[in-house]
Amino acid sequence: MSLLRRWRVVTLAGPQLLPRVIPMINSNVAGQKRRSRWFHNMASLAILVCVIAGGLTAAHATIMKPFGLKDLCRNADMVAWVEIGSATTLRAGKHGFIYTDHEVQLVDVWYASGAAVEMGRRDSLTLRQIGGRLGDSEQSVVGTAPLKKGQRWLVFVRAVHGRIYLVGMGYGGWRTVRSANGWRAHPGSLERVPSQTPLGRSLAVLKTQTLGTLKEVGR
Repeated sequence: MSLLRRWRVVTLAGPQLLPRVIPMINSNVAGQKRRSRWFHNMASLAILVCVIAGGLTAAHATIMKPFGLKDLCRNADMVAWVEIGSATTLRAGKHGFIYTDHEVQLVDVWYASGAAVEMGRRDSLTLRQIGGRLGDSEQSVVGTAPLKKGQRWLVFVRAVHGRIYLVGMGYGGWRTVRSANGWRAHPGSLERVPSQTPLGRSLAVLKTQTLGTLKEVGR
């Protein structure tokens, strides 16, 4: 029987940033329910050591800070309205972390600079996020955007080696939904900002604001 191994990488914000890796192992535990705290802690430590010794690579915490519209515009190589397509999971990098590549169709490119100019002329691009499920292993990272096939998102992205990556992880993705009054953008991680309303922003108004902000920050 295969054991689904899950790793959750926690995104931390603030001046004190400590790496935290939380292995979540589903298993049936038999035996007495009454155990001392010391025994429980030692058993947990033994499991963690065995898992790492078994070949799982521990992931590091992702350092994260809030990104406002100016931060997104200042760091983006491209701002585009896209439709999410199929997803593929794979291992990449020297640590062999799991990544998910989303094929995205370009609906409307608002801005592009550098290498992203040529990429903006294509019909589709690959948007990569860390985390995903591959075989019997799953890695999840708090702060990534919950992209689903068929959805439309406004994305602020960096262009690296022919792929695009969200600026500020989930902060760089705004889910857009069609309403009776047109398309509206619902910020992902930015929904905690007080100025945002539950109904989101008009996509047309946000486009005007974004283009103005790009000019303001010198892009």
